[in-house]
Amino acid sequence: MFKNLFGNYRSFHARSIGIVPSGNYGDDIALFEPILSGAMLLDYLNLNGQIIWEAVKSYVRKGNLTPDLGGTAMTKDVVEGIIGKIEY
Repeated sequence: MFKNLFGNYRSFHARSIGIVPSGNYGDDIALFEPILSGAMLLDYLNLNGQIIWEAVKSYVRKGNLTPDLGGTAMTKDVVEGIIGKIEY
């Protein structure tokens, strides 16, 4: 269970909070957390968030995981790997 900015409790069954995207939306602003939330942020700005979703899926499907998910990759490696999957 975790509590978001508005006091709502949410239950999730992920092995790491780092993979659960979160967005808190207000009338004029929004706050997003961790990597997959970058996709939510782009969608919020009417940009293409799908590019991040696809990059993350492509990287993770190859078994590139951090220790909390059963892998050995360090956070820096994962971030650089995902960025490398994004075509500019």
